[in-house]
Amino acid sequence: MLAVILFCAAALLHPALSDNSTDIENDPVVLTISPKIWNLLESKAALINAAATTITFDGFSGKEKWVKYTVSGGRIEQFSIPKWGVSFYDMNNGIHVNVSC
Repeated sequence: MLAVILFCAAALLHPALSDNSTDIENDPVVLTISPKIWNLLESKAALINAAATTITFDGFSGKEKWVKYTVSGGRIEQFSIPKWGVSFYDMNNGIHVNVSC
């Protein structure tokens, strides 16, 4: 179960772009979590954080107004999902989590 969560997190944090896709770096990442998974996220938070901090991603660059930026050798330093950052919707007893990067 934990392996599935980590695989999904890695896939969401490292999206691949196809030839006909648009830039998705500015789009929010949406993930739906069931109550059982949410309890697992709380009880195994330290283990999940330790595993998530091993994930690295390729560099990227861009420009926001007058500021140009480049990120290389990116990695996650801290990974957590606080309860106050969760939006609840009627999704068959699931939790709708919107994480913006």
